Amino acid sequence: MNWDDFRQAFSAARNTMNQANQVANDMADMLDGRLKKVSSYRLAKLKRQLRDFNMHTGEWKDEK
Repeated sequence: MNWDDFRQAFSAARNTMNQANQVANDMADMLDGRLKKVSSYRLAKLKRQLRDFNMHTGEWKDEK
């Protein structure tokens, strides 16, 4: 793999990650007001991830 191939693959990967992030944001918008319809298992998984998010500052806690 030459340098140009690497850069092209890296750019494609970055584009894919950006698209996945946008889908995650779109899904969060769709869930707004509908969390009571989500299974308790999935809600618990989300809550575990959100414990490191400070809603007052809008920032994630630094991982040590």
